[in-house]
Amino acid sequence: MSVFYWDNNEKLLVYTLPDSIVYADQDTKGSSGKSLILEKGDTVYLSLGLIANYTDAEFTAYDSAVNKRVFINNNWTDKERATVVKDGNVRIKGGVRSPIATHVNEGSKVTVLDSMNKWDKIRTEDGFIGYVERRRLGESQKEASVSTFTKPVYKNITMDQPVCLVWHQVTSAEGNSTFDSLIANTSGVNVISPTWYELSDNEGGFHSLADAGYEKKAHDKGLKVWALINNFSSDVNTEILMSKTSTRKKLIDSLMAEAKTYGFDGINLDFEGIKEEAGPHYIQFIRELSIPCREKGLVLSVDNYVPVAGNEFYNRKEQGIVADYVIIMGYDEHYAGGEAGSVSSIQYVEDGIKNTLKVVPKEKVINGIPFTPEYGRKEQMERRHPLPLVSQNPKNGLRKMM
Repeated sequence: MSVFYWDNNEKLLVYTLPDSIVYADQDTKGSSGKSLILEKGDTVYLSLGLIANYTDAEFTAYDSAVNKRVFINNNWTDKERATVVKDGNVRIKGGVRSPIATHVNEGSKVTVLDSMNKWDKIRTEDGFIGYVERRRLGESQKEASVSTFTKPVYKNITMDQPVCLVWHQVTSAEGNSTFDSLIANTSGVNVISPTWYELSDNEGGFHSLADAGYEKKAHDKGLKVWALINNFSSDVNTEILMSKTSTRKKLIDSLMAEAKTYGFDGINLDFEGIKEEAGPHYIQFIRELSIPCREKGLVLSVDNYVPVAGNEFYNRKEQGIVADYVIIMGYDEHYAGGEAGSVSSIQYVEDGIKNTLKVVPKEKVINGIPFTPEYGRKEQMERRHPLPLVSQNPKNGLRKMM
């Protein structure tokens, strides 16, 4: 259900598909003429029809005078079905002293959910769940569960060779001119990500250092350009910025305009230090940004901290579905002003990769390593720790180069 995003600021429901976005508000009516959304206090209710259209689940509503309930099933394993061979009572618990929930008649069908010695837990055709004596049922038979739901297919962009990316820190317009000297003695790189964009406010504005000449030089050398945008400005509160659908749209439209103007090949998101409350809004932004990127052939990559307890809200699993690449920032295990230790120990990196691979397809994972003369904070630690070089291989996943 997390794919249904509720914008509490603009009172708007947003559901993102691979190539489009569905919007609904409290004035949106279904085929029955009733509202699809109902807000009561802090709770938002969605109509069953709306959920059924976009969810791989089976919904059955029972609306009789004595039985108002909804059965929801998302388990598509085979069901055990049985015919009632003798009228009987369905009880709350197994045993003749248990209160009666309903009655089953000979010839009716039930679904067997569980079996005990003399009692079976069943679900009746009209939605009651309870226990009936086994002797009142015939032999159960397996019945296939068939889903008619068509799952969205996300077509991602994958480079036809291992990704070897470098971030180019550009802090001023003049910084673009350092491209030639920096790339002159560099080999093996096929993607460069200049830090061209920085969010400037909570309304979707950003500062731009993009340069068409830089892009042409990179392309002439056979390099792809993934323009980076970050949230490092102290004037930006990511939770506020991302929580408004109109603001996300404004930011996305502006980035697409920049891509058209400067012709870069992808967008790299470097959003750090966000609060847990911002997590759902940030993921929704990635979903929405992925649509025009997919349409225009722009690679969408997302930078992430090494997975540790407390940053699960970055939702790498969802990133791995909608984004093209999920990048692990395999460094800053220890940092200036923090505790003593390695910047990026081998175990720290390996754990980060393994934990990411649990939720992200291997062909989408890239690991970043630090570019620093010191692998430890020397105030408390003098020994340097060597790092493995990890490259991303679209066919075989991660390959370690020692």
